[in-house]
Amino acid sequence: MLRAFPDAPVYTTFYWPEATYAELKERDVRPMAIDRIPGLRRHHRLAFPTLPFFFSRQRVDADVVICSSSGWAQGVRTTGRKIVYFHALAQWLHSPIEHVARGTTARRA
Repeated sequence: MLRAFPDAPVYTTFYWPEATYAELKERDVRPMAIDRIPGLRRHHRLAFPTLPFFFSRQRVDADVVICSSSGWAQGVRTTGRKIVYFHALAQWLHSPIEHVARGTTARRA
């Protein structure tokens, strides 16, 4: 998507430049306010219960917004049209909570 829309800003929940794709360092990356809460970049799973709240209050003023998500990105508000690309169902939606908290997922037979 970055190659297809090189001038478009990238809105994200958390942005940790040292731990992500090098291509993002050259882009206009706009993390949400939750990104400024100490410790959550490294322990983002702790924020899961609050993410629907943050996304539903995020507003992007654009003719077209592409939401790439396995969670709540589709909840963003926009003045234009919205295209939602859902990744495969996130395992944390159907894994026991103790696995999500530890950063592991349950193995299924």
